[in-house]
Amino acid sequence: AVSKPWNSYKGETGLLIVQNLHRYFMYAALAYLPILSYDVWLSINFHDPVTHAHTFGISVGSLILLLNVFMLTGYTLGCHAFRHIVGGGTNDWTSTPVARLKHKMWKMSTKLNEHHKDWALYSLFWVMFADFYIYACTMGWWTDIVIWGGL
Repeated sequence: AVSKPWNSYKGETGLLIVQNLHRYFMYAALAYLPILSYDVWLSINFHDPVTHAHTFGISVGSLILLLNVFMLTGYTLGCHAFRHIVGGGTNDWTSTPVARLKHKMWKMSTKLNEHHKDWALYSLFWVMFADFYIYACTMGWWTDIVIWGGL
């Protein structure tokens, strides 16, 4: 919010133009969430290269990737820029089903936004751990343990 007089407010210009970068990175994060979710889907699908058998299962790596998506989703959907997308400029929350849906999404985003910095910190470290875990398993340093199902 900008206090009066309105005519002296110049918007997000000069040094404040960096504020817009936050919004652009939020759009990029929204694009990555489905990609990371697809990685979770691939991690629970097991294929035998010899018999071509297919089965589902859960491994430690699957859970790590799932928690990675969960944390990044909490961080992204709790962003003030996302709150603005779903509820910015809205004066009516009840007249239509779409308005009620927007209100629910805005309330959810507001709840997540209350701990936005926590989501940022935890997701940052979890992304680093998830990347290291996958790298360590790929390099043969660690073995991904299958918890349920699999081959």
